[in-house]
Amino acid sequence: MTLYCRYHVLEQAQWRCSNCGIDYCTICSPESLEEDVQLPHKCPHCKAILQPLGGAHSAAPFWQRLTSFLRYPLSPMGIAIMAVGLVLPLFVPQGVLMYMVQLGFLVGITLYLWSVFEATAGGKLDPIGPRAVAATLAKDTAPLFVGILLAVMAGGVGFLASDPKTAFGGKMLALVLVGLLPAMLIAVGRTRSVTNAVSKEGIMAVLSGIGPVYTAVFLLPVLLLVGLHSFVSLFADVLPDAIGQGMYMAGYTYLLVAIFALSGHVLFQYQDSLNFNAEGEGSKRKSYKRIDPVQLQIEMSLKDGNYGKAVQLLKTDVERKSATLTQHERYHKLLWTLGQQEALREHLTPFFKALLQNGRGIQAASIFKAMIQRWPDMKLPDPETRLDFAVALDEQGDYKLAVHVLNGLHREHAQFPAMPDAYLLAARILDEQLAMPQKAYALVEFLHGRYRNHRKYPEITKTYNALAQKLGVAQQ
Repeated sequence: MTLYCRYHVLEQAQWRCSNCGIDYCTICSPESLEEDVQLPHKCPHCKAILQPLGGAHSAAPFWQRLTSFLRYPLSPMGIAIMAVGLVLPLFVPQGVLMYMVQLGFLVGITLYLWSVFEATAGGKLDPIGPRAVAATLAKDTAPLFVGILLAVMAGGVGFLASDPKTAFGGKMLALVLVGLLPAMLIAVGRTRSVTNAVSKEGIMAVLSGIGPVYTAVFLLPVLLLVGLHSFVSLFADVLPDAIGQGMYMAGYTYLLVAIFALSGHVLFQYQDSLNFNAEGEGSKRKSYKRIDPVQLQIEMSLKDGNYGKAVQLLKTDVERKSATLTQHERYHKLLWTLGQQEALREHLTPFFKALLQNGRGIQAASIFKAMIQRWPDMKLPDPETRLDFAVALDEQGDYKLAVHVLNGLHREHAQFPAMPDAYLLAARILDEQLAMPQKAYALVEFLHGRYRNHRKYPEITKTYNALAQKLGVAQQ
């Protein structure tokens, strides 16, 4: 059964934490180096060292793929090779020459057989084509030696079976060798050494890695050989020798393709216990964009529904000087969703500063309107940010909101040095844009009486006199 990452559900899991029982993908636990040394993968939650899952978890048990192995020889390339074996005896005289041609044919098709083995050992059960065979020929010499090994085995069995005194022993030996052939192929595939196919240590390592399940692997080829031999014998005994020999060659070719496909998939399924890397040393791994560990923790907390932890992590994140606008937006959205009014109020200043610095005045206005609709008393806590926001609102023509933002500033921040700048802006908007000169005059009158020593006092006096004249108010 294929396992998928808990936090990235479309990615196959590569690691498991035995403490947490959580499966992670390479995005959650990317490779990291320290002085060119590969560091162990650690759980993002408990920091325990993760255990690799390998590729075996994505492999269906071989007994669930039996029909795939039986259909594999019926691919276009498999049928073509069986057809060659079927007609070859028609053009070669019976006898020693025919025997040598059969062994040569066996060595020749091993290149295709080994390509089938490598494909299924990599988890691919789709039939291969000529390109895969050519690629195997270019990079590997194992097929030649495996072919010679098969020829020697077939030659020995054939020699024993040809003598009536040893025929029974030859047939029994054939059954044993066919049952052990998957183990021999797996021994070669996992170490790339043909000598392991005929060594006791190599075979025992395979049997130990697969365990008692190899009994089924042993029996499947044996039963398939008995069935095919019996089926072909029904026709071969009543047909000319050349046609009978061709049927046997085609039948044995079918058997070998099925066995190589089965053996490769068994190696893929048990790759962890057999210490085999299905990807290969030179394989290219899928590359992932590296995620900041804090962002990863936040993402995991959100997906786990642990919003309290996510809020704390995001708060710490946005309090850094290097915090980005995206981080501020994520924190604001989470607080808004959770309805945390006070936390939202505290975050308004850095969030709106980031918005205004990035030219997002319209977005800031939209956010603020939504907030005062939900909480009418919501205000920006920092007077300087309020003034900057009001300036931005004035520039984008949102005059009523600009005045709303500046309203009551003198009561909440009486010592704000730029108070005259803020109220002069509000007065201008009230007079010129909202047609409220009386309210504008009240603001300027407040400034005129209180900020006589301010650098803006000449501008305050000028505006005060202009509004007084406009309203016909007698000046004191």
